[in-house]
Amino acid sequence: ASQFAFASHDQQIVVGPMMIPDKKILRMDEVTGEPYEVFFSEETIRAIAAGMMKDKLLDKLNIEHDPGKPVEGFMMSTWLVEDPTMDTSRAYGFKAFPKGTWFGMYKITDKLAWNKVKLGLVKGFSIEGYFADKLIKS
Repeated sequence: ASQFAFASHDQQIVVGPMMIPDKKILRMDEVTGEPYEVFFSEETIRAIAAGMMKDKLLDKLNIEHDPGKPVEGFMMSTWLVEDPTMDTSRAYGFKAFPKGTWFGMYKITDKLAWNKVKLGLVKGFSIEGYFADKLIKS
């Protein structure tokens, strides 16, 4: 998961990186319990973003990847960083993120979920999906 910032407390809007190219993410194999790292290239992130937009999946929100904990809200804006020094994310207080970072801005209409955000219990975005890319590290 990556940290987000508040675009507007009053309007219940958050913004932040959803996927960062080549950022290693620790995972545990469900069968063996062995740790491994996954990462996504800029090209893969572009393909994932396009596919999720095409399939209209970006408004399906939940907490901790639990479909039993849905969150009411919707995406207001999304973009891929093209120029880290001139990117829109800087207007929200972020320092330069690498080219190809996928950002999103969401309005959270669910009052209970928004309270968790305000209390710091929910701190960022995590994209849910099934991916074959895996770098195994012992």
